[in-house]
Order: sequence, then structure tokens, then C-alpha cells
Amino acid sequence: MPEIGRKSTYYERHRAERLQYQSQYYKIKNNGRRKAGKAAREAAAERRRGEIHGERHTYYCSFVHKTAGHHPARTEEMRTAEENMWDRCFGLMSDLKQQEGPDWPSSFVTTLDVWIEEQIVKAQQVIAAVSLIDWSVELHGLRRLVAGLVQQQEMAVQSPEAQYAVGEDFTFAWLGRRVNKVAFRAVYGW
Repeated sequence: MPEIGRKSTYYERHRAERLQYQSQYYKIKNNGRRKAGKAAREAAAERRRGEIHGERHTYYCSFVHKTAGHHPARTEEMRTAEENMWDRCFGLMSDLKQQEGPDWPSSFVTTLDVWIEEQIVKAQQVIAAVSLIDWSVELHGLRRLVAGLVQQQEMAVQSPEAQYAVGEDFTFAWLGRRVNKVAFRAVYGW
């Protein structure tokens, strides 16, 4: 605030506009990662610019990283199990859409809750059987299955535009996208 009898400077008069511009610039340009290639950085900035200006819908994925890159610890067995689970989810979704019409998401989410609980029980059995040599790999495979099931639940209740944005970005756990282990462990503990 300028003092009485003193003229305000340009920076004081235009402070609100400058802060608004800086905030918007930060939202667009900040990629949240230390290292990213130029093409990936520009693609992410363009995606965020579209989200800010309303040209593109935002979506929510609690356990799946939005940043590009496949998970290096994903094995062929994990890929097969994920594809089978995805086929199972797609079949369930198709059946429920035919049987229940527009009310299908609630039944879909309820069924996926049962499937998630099954995977959690398997994970607890793996943790209890410490004698397994590759228990961390098996546990990671179960973590990826649960993350994919949770993502399917989240996608069922989001708008079609948000679902399209997820497909456009290929942000699916079951297509090899990384799982956010910190967020996952905060919810499930393993």
C-alpha cells in the first residue's frame, strides 16, 4: 500500500495482475519433477494449459502416476494378470450396462470392492508367508491389480469427458503406468 503523499509505483499498481499471471504460469509450466525431456515438458504444459482454459477436462487417479513412463518392475506375469482383470472388469461393465441401464456404476463399484478385498486377502497371505523368495515381486503384482481396480472404480463415477482424457493420456495402471506406492501404502499399509 503506498504511503500518503507518495506516488504508487508501477509494481504496486499492477501487483494483483502480476501475481495472477505468475500463478497461472506456474500451474502450466511446473511439471513437478526434477528431470523431464523437452517434448514431455511441452506436452505436459500444453495439457495443463488446456485444463486451465477449459478446453480439456481434468481427471482423478489416486494411485496412478499421470507422468509418462512404464514401470520397470512390471513383469510378464503381472501384465497377463492385469489384462485378465481388465477383461473381467470390461465384461462386468458391459453386463451391468445392459441389465441396469444408467444405474450401473453403483453395482460396478460394489462388485469391484469385493474384488479389491480378495486381492487384499491374497496380499496378507503373501506377507504372512515370509518364506517366499520373491514375495516383494508378488506383492507388487497384487498392488498393481488393486491400483487398477481402484482406478476402474474412480473412472466409473467420473464424467465421460474425464474418462476420455484418461484414455487420451494412456493413464491406466494396467497399461504399465507407474503406481504411486506412497499413496497406496498410506491407504492399504503394504
